[in-house]
Amino acid sequence: MFKQRARLLILLAGITAIVGACSGGAKEGADVPQTAKENPAKRVPLTLVSISPIEEMEVVYLEPLRKKHPHLDVRYIQSSKANGTTIPELLATGVKFDLYTNSRGGFEETLLDYDLKYDMSDLIRKHNVDIGHLEPTAIESMRQMFDGKLYGLPVKMNSLLLYYNKTLFDTFGVSYPKDGMSWAETLDLANRMTRFDGSVQYYGIGSHGTGAMIGWNPYSLPLVDGTKRIPTVHTNAQWQTLVQSVLLNPVFTKAYKEIGKIPDWSTFSKDRRVAMLLYTAAAPLALTKEFSSLDWDMVSFPVLPGLAEVGSQVSPNYFGITSLSEHKEAAMEAIKFWTSLEFFVENSKGGTLMASRAKEVRETLGSESPFPSKNWQAVTYYPFAPLAATTNVDSKARSIYEKHLNALLAGTVDLNTGLRMMAEETQKMIDEQPNP
Repeated sequence: MFKQRARLLILLAGITAIVGACSGGAKEGADVPQTAKENPAKRVPLTLVSISPIEEMEVVYLEPLRKKHPHLDVRYIQSSKANGTTIPELLATGVKFDLYTNSRGGFEETLLDYDLKYDMSDLIRKHNVDIGHLEPTAIESMRQMFDGKLYGLPVKMNSLLLYYNKTLFDTFGVSYPKDGMSWAETLDLANRMTRFDGSVQYYGIGSHGTGAMIGWNPYSLPLVDGTKRIPTVHTNAQWQTLVQSVLLNPVFTKAYKEIGKIPDWSTFSKDRRVAMLLYTAAAPLALTKEFSSLDWDMVSFPVLPGLAEVGSQVSPNYFGITSLSEHKEAAMEAIKFWTSLEFFVENSKGGTLMASRAKEVRETLGSESPFPSKNWQAVTYYPFAPLAATTNVDSKARSIYEKHLNALLAGTVDLNTGLRMMAEETQKMIDEQPNP
């Protein structure tokens, strides 16, 4: 425990020094309140915890906040096993952090597992925080899970898109994909692009793993029924439709069976043998170098069987005030800034999908990104699907689902057997978990 506390104190000291250096120049700015310039003691100390890299949090969130509100003295701790700063380790060493952020699933699980929940509803009203422009599916998901309470507000999001290699379509004389395609139309196009040319096998469609499709499926299928505490994979027939249509049908040709999987990002970007790829909206910013070497564009996520004009679910990143905070009013100021139209528009321009339905946010998406000429409107071409209900065992359930889906793709088991095994293993995991 002593070594753990020592590591944490050293880390906090380093963060404090960095924050002091970053905010020191702000004292002379014209927009700094007189109280902060004349008396640094008036600054309110806040601590934010997240698993995100320090560089990202500093540049995207903390520096703009300090510039706008220099009286907020924000320190950042990256939750990391390597640093001994995971949530349980921080709590064990007595660290009281004010703000917590994580993606959907991890955010709720952490709040529940460590009793960090704090309903911000009253503070949202008191500070006139505009939540009317925020992505409605993300707000509704939070309210549904926590009986109307708002333990977090969405800031940025991720979703699924269909990317395509223009060079391959040009080479084979096939028209490009379009926004608004159905899944059947997409598979037809994929079949036309799947071919053996010379000594090279080309594939019509690929996908970056099964995890995103499971968690962000357009049918809004939850992984686990939180009330009955059972996996949904054997109680909802749409799971079979999803797995069959999106994951298995594309590999029913000889070309795919030979590799025993759906081609992935590497085959699309490095080998350049995949015409279309299902991937996330965040990919161009996360993989700018790789995308820069490709002649590519993107279209809306194909509409699945039985659905009409709806995209994938989104994966929001929520920001919330913790029950530990001793500076909840100041913490609300920070969240008000991070959910403001001003902050959203600026980040939307750079290519980040922000959690807003506001016209000015969506119309500027990607306009100042490394790829301003791409079809960014494909990201919000259709309304996003409602977010499926979540539980505190979703991350474990997703791992089990992925394992068995990969076996299905490899052809080692049939569909019915794979779904049954998935359900049985997930149920065993649920039974071993404490009921929250």
